[in-house]
Amino acid sequence: MLGWLFGFLWLAALKAWLGVHLALDGDALVVADLWNRLQSGGHLGAWTMGPQPYLFPDVLIYGISAQCCPDPVGRQACCGMIFGFLVWWFLARLMKRLWNLDGSAARAYAAAGLLLLLPFLNGANGLDGALVPGYHGGALLCCLAFLTWALGQDKRLSSWIAVLWAALWTGLTWASDQIVPAWVLLPALTLSLGLSGKARRRIWSAAALSVGVRYATLWYWKRLGMQIAHFQWSYFAGHGAAMLDAFTAQALAAFKSPSWAAVLGAAVLVLLLGRFRTRPLDGWFALAVALMVLSGFGVSALGGQFTGRYFIAFIWLSVPLLPLELSRMLEGKPLPLLAAGLFGLLYLDSLRPLALPVLGRVQWVQAQLAPRGLKSGLADYDSARQLNVLSEGDLQVAPATVVSGRLQPYVWMVDRGVFSSGTKVQFVVPGGLDPQAIRTTLGSPSQVLRGPGTELWLYSGAVPSRRPG
Repeated sequence: MLGWLFGFLWLAALKAWLGVHLALDGDALVVADLWNRLQSGGHLGAWTMGPQPYLFPDVLIYGISAQCCPDPVGRQACCGMIFGFLVWWFLARLMKRLWNLDGSAARAYAAAGLLLLLPFLNGANGLDGALVPGYHGGALLCCLAFLTWALGQDKRLSSWIAVLWAALWTGLTWASDQIVPAWVLLPALTLSLGLSGKARRRIWSAAALSVGVRYATLWYWKRLGMQIAHFQWSYFAGHGAAMLDAFTAQALAAFKSPSWAAVLGAAVLVLLLGRFRTRPLDGWFALAVALMVLSGFGVSALGGQFTGRYFIAFIWLSVPLLPLELSRMLEGKPLPLLAAGLFGLLYLDSLRPLALPVLGRVQWVQAQLAPRGLKSGLADYDSARQLNVLSEGDLQVAPATVVSGRLQPYVWMVDRGVFSSGTKVQFVVPGGLDPQAIRTTLGSPSQVLRGPGTELWLYSGAVPSRRPG
């Protein structure tokens, strides 16, 4: 009963948090855009994706949300609730198996730990990505599920059907997110070193089979016509020094104001490592999570940027363990659990839903275009995605970028059909686009309208067949 009570408190706090921090940027709406186009007759092969297509399990979770909520904003919030529930559930199972807790205690400590983490989550540091479709939430769920399954092998070996299931889930997630080897396979293989030989063989077999599943999935997607970008190793070799310099500068700036979440996470790992001799599995788990930190540095270096989203797994697998670790230090006394619950109640009371300025801008643009019968236009990447998704298909907006002073199609995480869906550019939402580049490519607008935080340039009937590119 106590576990479900804390679980309800976690979900209530999460729902209130989503009312304040709901992500509606271009990346967060990729899955929504994909789902809408597939439902309206589009096909997967028409899409150009980045290195992380985020198809599985994100599209599956979004599909469930689409059946529950009629509007796109509600679907985003519902996705966050589903991700939050699954993270809590798998974290509780992981804690139950790693520290031999009963189910109610594991659920209570998992919820209490997540309540402590909630105030640290925001879009600026990227740690909210575990609750957003189109980020690394699917990889985090895969990590929790695979580690939980791996720990279970030391008590009772799974059948080979279960091994194939673990490989299938991991391989599909890996095809959708290239961070999986660093967040799932490497930690699981590290943790297996503290388990029995038979358990280790099951875990390594599932990891090996997931490689085949991943490449078979990518081959199938490419046969459909989907285009998937990959890391450009040749570019990294030619510009590696400059990229690493930029990364180092960003990292040093970030460390000048260290995140308390990272500090708390590191403290938990130190406590776990301190028990290496008495409980070796604690030490192996801490080492596995520490490897996630190093892998996050590596991926950030490849991208030439220091981004919090690459450290999601480290934070989510360390900070929520703090109440349990403090209770263990107090010889099982539940004071940290109760303190975390009280903190959650106080934090829940402090949250107040905010207006969504993005939704207001989209509604204003729709209100200006609908009476004029205009639907086909251009915008920067974020604005295009927001207009397409939040207008629920009423607008067809192609993302554009500026190359050599002229507008060009921004073919990134997008249905390529959007670039030929209209015969005219009827309007432009400049956003982050260079105004001079717009005029050079399309000419001067017939009318410029200014609304809340946005501009709208009208080209109604004036620019036939002059889409960029």
